[in-house]
Amino acid sequence: RDARYWGLQNHVYRLTLTRGPRILYVYPLGARRGATVSAEVRGPGLKPRAISIDVPADAGERFVAPVEQLGEATFAVGKHPELLEPAAEAASAPRVLNGRILEPGEIDEWTLLLEEKQSVTLDLAAAALGSPLDADLTIHDADGKQLAANDDRAPGQPDPLLTFTAPKAGSYFARVRDRYRSRGGPAFAYRLTAEPAAQ
Repeated sequence: RDARYWGLQNHVYRLTLTRGPRILYVYPLGARRGATVSAEVRGPGLKPRAISIDVPADAGERFVAPVEQLGEATFAVGKHPELLEPAAEAASAPRVLNGRILEPGEIDEWTLLLEEKQSVTLDLAAAALGSPLDADLTIHDADGKQLAANDDRAPGQPDPLLTFTAPKAGSYFARVRDRYRSRGGPAFAYRLTAEPAAQ
């Protein structure tokens, strides 16, 4: 059942019955085309394990890698440079930011360097990639003032999507959290793609 006794068309699930340890989810959720990704795999009967996967240069939007005796690890594939949290440096577009809401109430913050009047599209993928995260995305200035926000991109599509134009050059902060402050864990992963907005 749903923790809040809710139900809608997008409240879907998969129940998998297997024997032995199996991969249920991976982190990060994706990788750059033509790169090698070091990923953490978890699942029933499976202690967290690191694997190394080579993503082909001609891979499509999804790459499924067989992992011996553990099933398959599926990755979203992109073309931009990728960062994992915690990121020591500020990011400029285009970039893919990979994170997890590990603890209830946790808020991830990413620093974005933008020029004056620069417009960027921030596209967060979580539910679309099988993550239980119901993400909320906000943009803040250096003083902490919220400048933009999005929760659901469309009815039945809980992943956020927004386009933001910087009023002046400087650092801006993208914050990601789960809509419900009581939720979090290793499975609550996301990919936040920041790229120049289409003209």
